[in-house]
Amino acid sequence: MDGKPYAAALTNIQRFAAAQAQYFLSATFIISYYYDSCMNKLEIIRDIPNPRGLGLEQQL
Repeated sequence: MDGKPYAAALTNIQRFAAAQAQYFLSATFIISYYYDSCMNKLEIIRDIPNPRGLGLEQQL
């Protein structure tokens, strides 16, 4: 046995791991981006004066 099938399997595993890492990083980036935009919207909503004069805690 010259080890070529093992090396080929290893490169496939490495390719798969790299693809998984790429997917995970992009998914994490998308989630953090959406989280940031949601938090920005919450900040904007919180900065709008409340016409009823109640705090956000009392409305919820």
